[in-house]
Amino acid sequence: MQGLEISLNFPKCSVQPNFPYPENKANIYRSDILPHSEITELFLSVWQHNKMTEANRQRVNFALLSYQQLNESDYRLINRLLHAIKRGWIKMTD
Repeated sequence: MQGLEISLNFPKCSVQPNFPYPENKANIYRSDILPHSEITELFLSVWQHNKMTEANRQRVNFALLSYQQLNESDYRLINRLLHAIKRGWIKMTD
């Protein structure tokens, strides 16, 4: 059985990972892990408090109806908010 022993000495990799936050671990509540926009801040605020106020709803409506360009991630965040409200994970408050 001594002949079956295999030495597992792999060469060391010279490539070091380059993360944007080497000192701090990524936190889901930090707004810098998502592209900075008003929709991102709104999404994080609503998700942390598990409720959507009338003012937040009006901000979403204004963003959708205004002539500003929304990117794909903004549309995804809005769809996630609407899905969470439909499922009951986020409550609508006045």
